[in-house]
Amino acid sequence: MKRCWSTLSLEPVRQQLLSKQSAWEVVTEILSLKEEVRTKTVLFLWKWWTERNKINKGEKGQGVDGVAADVLNLLNDLSKLERKEPIRQTAGNARWKAPPLGQLKINSDGSFIQETMQGSWGFIVRDYEGEVVLAGAGRLGSIPDAITAEAVACAQALQAATDHGISRVQVEMDSTILQKALVSPSMDLAACGMLIRDT
Repeated sequence: MKRCWSTLSLEPVRQQLLSKQSAWEVVTEILSLKEEVRTKTVLFLWKWWTERNKINKGEKGQGVDGVAADVLNLLNDLSKLERKEPIRQTAGNARWKAPPLGQLKINSDGSFIQETMQGSWGFIVRDYEGEVVLAGAGRLGSIPDAITAEAVACAQALQAATDHGISRVQVEMDSTILQKALVSPSMDLAACGMLIRDT
């Protein structure tokens, strides 16, 4: 896949990522890229990951040229969508709102796959201008439900903020169940009740 980085004009990005010591540093580096390069990098990594999974299952992969072509086609499709008339704002399509000056906003989210009882978590911390200050993500090997994934994401975000000396924050999430659980004892007896209380 090294040739694919060059084909997509991402060789400088590859060199930057090679110097990183952890997944955390890789994610932070990608988030700091200019939007166009960041989008191309994320699409490429996603396609690469998809191809790797196909090959691991014994299926035939597309090869370097196919992966590069798919990434360029996806970029082209995104570009066409951006040129269309913007979608009007609705209650279900709320945009990110900046925190007040002097505060940071944490957005966290968790995912859960019922069939495998596995999940993942992620968070991003941004300042009032929307600049990324901190981000993190990880996998969850065995969890009982979606609310646990959401709770882990929030807990990980707050722990990372604390570890970096960040204390003046707003926390935003898409789980109304977790929002209620964090300000009431409604989920104290749930499987993730202890985690919610600690959070």
